[in-house]
Amino acid sequence: MKKVFVFSRTHCGHRDDYNAVSLDAMRTAGIDPVLVDTIRSRHTIGQSIFFPMIEEDVSSFLISVLVGCFTHHPVVGLLFRPAECFQHRWVSFIKRVIFRALRPLSWVTVVTILPFSVDARFAKIADDWIYDPQMWDADLLAPGSGSKETLLQSQIRQAAAGRRIVVALGRQDRDKGFDFLCSIWSNSEELRRRYLFVAVGRVATASRHLAERFEAGGGVVVDRFVDNQEMWGLYEVADLIWGCYAPNYNQASGICGRAFQCGVPIIMRKDSYMAAAMRDLGHAILEVEFDKANAAAAQIIEWIAGQKARGTNNLVVREMSDRFTQVVISKYLSATG
Repeated sequence: MKKVFVFSRTHCGHRDDYNAVSLDAMRTAGIDPVLVDTIRSRHTIGQSIFFPMIEEDVSSFLISVLVGCFTHHPVVGLLFRPAECFQHRWVSFIKRVIFRALRPLSWVTVVTILPFSVDARFAKIADDWIYDPQMWDADLLAPGSGSKETLLQSQIRQAAAGRRIVVALGRQDRDKGFDFLCSIWSNSEELRRRYLFVAVGRVATASRHLAERFEAGGGVVVDRFVDNQEMWGLYEVADLIWGCYAPNYNQASGICGRAFQCGVPIIMRKDSYMAAAMRDLGHAILEVEFDKANAAAAQIIEWIAGQKARGTNNLVVREMSDRFTQVVISKYLSATG
């Protein structure tokens, strides 16, 4: 059985759940994955190595590339934020030059977690693409269909009192659109009559004053880490998932990926990469312009959702999983140097 080292320095939050998806796919494909938090070891020399998130430790990725000059062992990494390579900043220029320079190297493979169709420039800095593993991980990570409703779900249903529910999950800060969410909620009394807005996740220090105003207006803030069962339960209770992130946060989103799998419509920033991806997949989205709170509130009030399907097209999700196996594992990691 071929051995592949999987580099992951971080084990906080839901990172282990994210890594588990790649590890499971490798084992299913007949690969023996070994999770490591350093590549500076004689045991990794000459072995294939996979980086589930290049941005987590770019230096370790580049060291592996340099070692590969002599060993030609496959080095494969997922690029989470390819858009940063095309921003008007010096650091973006440097990243763009580096990733373009890696393209001709036969033992190095950079894979984006969004298709090239959302931005053709991705093909200039990456060899291939897959869908974010958090768009096809429910079979492995989601609780079974007979799971008991969590206390948090019950509390939110009770607070909603028949209103529709918008849930914002994950880190709550300006980049994830929390400040904008608070403005929408606070500026529209009509919206508050029809909806309950819920923000679940750690609130950034800079946004705490907005969180207090949000709660004073009747919104619900759960300022803590939520476990796996609670997280998936929130998709069950939500009528809309918040995915309208700041323009500088133009990348794949696990929050939106899980909403896709659960069949829950998503509020998204107009013209964002994820909005384009969801349109291509035929998933229900509500596109709003960022930082235009009154217009966004009016759109949400007027939103008429059809019967919400619990679960999405299983064939599409299976195709996403198969693409990871075909591209990352079979085409690149299984290659010989």
